[in-house]
Amino acid sequence: MNKQDLIERIQTTFNGVPQPNKLTLFVAQAHDTYDYANDDHHRSKDFIGSWQDIPSKHLAQCQNALNYIDSVGMRFYLPAYMVWFLENYTNKTIETDFVLYAMDPQQSDVKLASYHKERFSLLTKSNCKLVQNLLNIACKIQPA
Repeated sequence: MNKQDLIERIQTTFNGVPQPNKLTLFVAQAHDTYDYANDDHHRSKDFIGSWQDIPSKHLAQCQNALNYIDSVGMRFYLPAYMVWFLENYTNKTIETDFVLYAMDPQQSDVKLASYHKERFSLLTKSNCKLVQNLLNIACKIQPA
């Protein structure tokens, strides 16, 4: 599957997934710096609407958020990051590897593996197939 076909499939397959209202993008990013006391403030910075319309600058600003969001957030934000990755991985001035890192199941650590399994638990088989297709493209372009 080529890049454009994959983007179109992601757009269709993840269309209409509900937006999280608790652990949102900017809240998750704040949790990366142990800021748990200001969730309402960080939530006020979040884009409200479909994942397809999340501003690219929000995704770039929240590079660590994917590591902290829950299953509802993963189902909503992952497709935005996947499309963003596919549109930017050839741009040498934009760091995109964090998207791939967030999908690493960390199988060597039982606790982390369980955490990742829960975060991906709302993804369907067709969602997971798209993630696999993204990783196949990434493996072809990432240096060994």
